[in-house]
Amino acid sequence: MEIKKIILACASTILLNNTQAQEMNATVIVNANAITGVDAGVFKTLQQSLQNFINQRKWTNAEYATNEKIDCNFQLTITKKMLSTENAYECKLNVQAGRDIYGTSYSSPIINLQDPEVNIRYLQFQPIDFNENRISGADALTSNLSAIVAYYVYMILGLHQDSYKLKSGTISLAKAQNIVNNAPESGGVNGWKADGKNNRYWKIDNLLSPRFTGFREQFYAYHRDGLDQMSTKPKEALEVINTCIENLSVLNSENPNTALITLYFSTKSEEYLQMIPQLEATKKDKAINKISIMDVTNATKYRALLK
Repeated sequence: MEIKKIILACASTILLNNTQAQEMNATVIVNANAITGVDAGVFKTLQQSLQNFINQRKWTNAEYATNEKIDCNFQLTITKKMLSTENAYECKLNVQAGRDIYGTSYSSPIINLQDPEVNIRYLQFQPIDFNENRISGADALTSNLSAIVAYYVYMILGLHQDSYKLKSGTISLAKAQNIVNNAPESGGVNGWKADGKNNRYWKIDNLLSPRFTGFREQFYAYHRDGLDQMSTKPKEALEVINTCIENLSVLNSENPNTALITLYFSTKSEEYLQMIPQLEATKKDKAINKISIMDVTNATKYRALLK
């Protein structure tokens, strides 16, 4: 009886450690409505395999309790079959992740983007593998799937870590850059080279570039000294948020139209639309003018707040 108790206790410990180890709480959706002539079960298997790949892999050396896992969503939309390669598809990937705000039930978005350059090859039931030391793999299109997903997992981890402790996400972001530097290469693989404008290369390049050190400082201040303090010190928190807008405006004027600024405001625009009206009148108008220049896509929405 005692031996049985010991075995059960050990098993419970193992299960507990497993639930605490992984960092991600991802929901994956694979939308293949545009594809005909392929068994729908292929894409259901892909969906489950991707979700298992993200949630069951240990991405860092840190221990995450169940309530500390990062909620995120990956939606892979398969748009067409690649005629040149069997079992290969052109896709786009939407990635979203959030970060809980202290003292509230609110989850602040830390990444919200669409990657339109996701070409993959997938055979039903093939394992989704990722090896940091052999990212390009034996087949570029097959390896491209796990490389892209791993890249965004590390970006989520890096930004999430940065939002709690200044530049604490450097190791995770460096892993994302390592994927870029060793990415799969073939005629059907795109998004990893400096020949684009807002692709995977430039996103991580900007995040780790010394030119954009100020961005990561503002990202941290915005979350820890701004949003996290809203429930207890709203006046001081709003002042921090306003200062972040001013500092980001300076950064943007020195480095206009960068992938990083585009990524940031595609993620944060709706949040700023809620925060800016709470600023003092004179500061609100200045903030609107500055943010409208940085986030041209949503400038009309910001300027509507002047009325």
